[in-house]
Amino acid sequence: MADVFITSTLKSKWNLDFAPRLCAALEMRGISCHLPQRDTNQAGDAESKCRENLTALANAQILLGVLLNATINSGLEFGYAHGIGKPLVFLTDENHPVPVMAETMYSQVIKVKNMDDISIYIDNLCNCLKQLMS
Repeated sequence: MADVFITSTLKSKWNLDFAPRLCAALEMRGISCHLPQRDTNQAGDAESKCRENLTALANAQILLGVLLNATINSGLEFGYAHGIGKPLVFLTDENHPVPVMAETMYSQVIKVKNMDDISIYIDNLCNCLKQLMS
């Protein structure tokens, strides 16, 4: 069971590069993560991947949503997590607002100037996640 399920689109090169860096930064600080591109069998069919992700999400304590380039799949994961009572934390920058339908779902939004510079906000993000896990 992971502490945090990270949802970030697999359809954008930026997200494919960013999510593992974010995951590594969290794990270096003792927060275990389920990162779908790493931990879900990407060779399976769509239904298998969906089931595997939903199981991992149900077993995680928190959903961490990266909002840059978010797709409909992210929105579905937001709704599922909210529906089963998981806290949602959104990470975004000043140019990417929280989607309208997700505005009432989140426990916390971390807005930063530059998402690429993880070192600036990782401590704040970790503190937020740890508070929600306690």
